[in-house]
Amino acid sequence: MPDSLVLTESDLMDEPVRVGNLAILRTVPVGWPLGKQVSVTWKGQGLEGLVTERSVDADTMEGNWQGEMMIEVKP
Repeated sequence: MPDSLVLTESDLMDEPVRVGNLAILRTVPVGWPLGKQVSVTWKGQGLEGLVTERSVDADTMEGNWQGEMMIEVKP
């Protein structure tokens, strides 16, 4: 997939969560661009789609900083 984000297990904080044709990916906080193509591999399983939403949780007192992105998965 040219000009796309390629994520592996080392980029994710845990297993992708699938809900219908959507997947939620937890990562370290980064600025994944909306509308960008992404391919993800987790434990030998892969999926591809478009980044449709993203959020960052930057707790400065306690806990992990994390980002989440929602992707619309290709059928």
